[in-house]
Parts: sequence; structure tokens; C-alpha cells
Amino acid sequence: MRALQAQVNPHFLYNTLDTIVWMAEEKKTQQVIEIVHSLSSFFRIALSKGMDWIPIRQEIEHIRSYLQIQKLRYQGILDYRIEVDDSILDGTVLKLTLQPLAENALYHGIKNKRDGGMIVVRARQAGPGQAVLEV
Repeated sequence: MRALQAQVNPHFLYNTLDTIVWMAEEKKTQQVIEIVHSLSSFFRIALSKGMDWIPIRQEIEHIRSYLQIQKLRYQGILDYRIEVDDSILDGTVLKLTLQPLAENALYHGIKNKRDGGMIVVRARQAGPGQAVLEV
């Protein structure tokens, strides 16, 4: 899992920075603010002060940041929805669990479709001390 976490795709960062430059050149100030805020949140959680396990609340914030960035990059083809049972937010999960799944859904399920698509992330309680996370 550490190897997976260590490979936050540098292309994601490069592409996001290119998108920021493009938006700035087009004077899309509000979108630049949104994407920079999301990128900052994304990396703050990805680093997590070296911790491997983080609260589900942070994992949800991380996937929200990732999907917001991608939605701004892939305008018109990507939408997303996040459904979370608040009762599990204080539980813990191995960080960066959801992002690779959402990335696969985007690149292998949505990106090449003409009509685009919707990524739905769900987090719910499965039983005492158990949570189910779905993409």
C-alpha cells in the first residue's frame, strides 16, 4: 500500500498546474481559486504528516478535492456525487483508498465516452465498527 500511496501521479500535478495556467490566462478567477484550493487540500491530506491511517472524514475530503479538480479539468464530461453516512466520519481508513478507484473510473469508464458520466462515492456503516466505501 505504501508503494501505491507513493505514486501520486506526477502527471496529475502537471496537468492540474497546466489547467490553472490556462484558467488564469482566460481570466477565470473563481475557477482558479477553486482548483488551487482543491489542489492544496488534496496534497495536505495525501501527505497527512506521514500518517498511514486517517479519519474517514479526511479521506472523503481528499476524494472530493480530487474529483473537483478533475471536474474543472474535464468540464462537460465529468460529474460526481458523494453520499456519506455521517456516523462513520470519525472512523479510520488507510489513506488514499478512494482516489485510485475514482481515477480508474474516470480514465477507463468516463473519459472516452461521448456523453461523459457520473462518479458516485458512497460511505456507509456496514455494522458495528465497520464501514463500506464504494466508488
